[in-house]
Amino acid sequence: MKKGYMLLFGMLLLTACSQNETETNSVAETSSTVETTTQFSESSSSEQSSETSTQSTEESRNEEENENYPYAVNLADFTQESLPDDKKTYQRDFTTNQENLPKEVSINMKDSDDFDKAIYISPSKGEDLAYPVTITSVPTEKITLIGDDGEKRDVEVNTEVKVEEEKENNDSLQIAGDTYYLFYNDEGTITLAARNFDENPGEEDLDSKNMVEYVQERPNSAEANEDEDTEESSEDKSEEDETKAEEYYDAINDAWQEASDYINSIDDPDVHVQSSEAAASQEADRLKMENPEDKEVIEESFQNVREDKW
Repeated sequence: MKKGYMLLFGMLLLTACSQNETETNSVAETSSTVETTTQFSESSSSEQSSETSTQSTEESRNEEENENYPYAVNLADFTQESLPDDKKTYQRDFTTNQENLPKEVSINMKDSDDFDKAIYISPSKGEDLAYPVTITSVPTEKITLIGDDGEKRDVEVNTEVKVEEEKENNDSLQIAGDTYYLFYNDEGTITLAARNFDENPGEEDLDSKNMVEYVQERPNSAEANEDEDTEESSEDKSEEDETKAEEYYDAINDAWQEASDYINSIDDPDVHVQSSEAAASQEADRLKMENPEDKEVIEESFQNVREDKW
């Protein structure tokens, strides 16, 4: 009997120890979960704080650049979609109306050849010349240039285009070392202020008081002009059609009225004559035979007469 009590007491003690160990493990697991959650929360908060700080720093830097370089050109404006494949290009072409000068100058921000950034100049004779360039923001400078309209004006600039020397280039224009400028013109497009190759050739020092304006060439300008011409042509044709429609309407209406007047003048009920509408229809058919290119306009005029008469 005594041995039975001892055995029962041992089993109860073992059960109590096992339960205490389970509770201890559960508490440990809960503590570990809370710690992990806390670490994740702190990490996530740190990342968000870092992103906010980075964004704030970039905004502050942009505001500072706008204040320090108020006339700077955003080089992202050189990026554009190329139709029809929708690929991005990083080049802008600039042209001038002035005589005795290269007619076109291009700047590529991601040149596919040997240069990172490059300027291409198309002389009046010979092949295009390419030079590497560096583009940086500089303190505000004032330059004088001959505008695209032929008038001289002073402009303030912050974006400098430095023409670098290229060993494989023969530099026939002798412009390595030149400093040109980019700025936004009154139309909101980009202007390149370049050397006046006519009055200030390359063998002379660059004169920043006698530069030439090269204006950004608008994309699809030829198509735009074509669309304008088409629109004007459509307007002219519309006015011409309106004039013809009035003439046809009057002719058909006169035929209707003449037939109506004749019918009203007949006193004998036994006399049968063509109806007014039939007379108008006959006149419309005659006009269509004489003017087959205006069949639709004539038919519309006839229907307008019918509506007005009825």
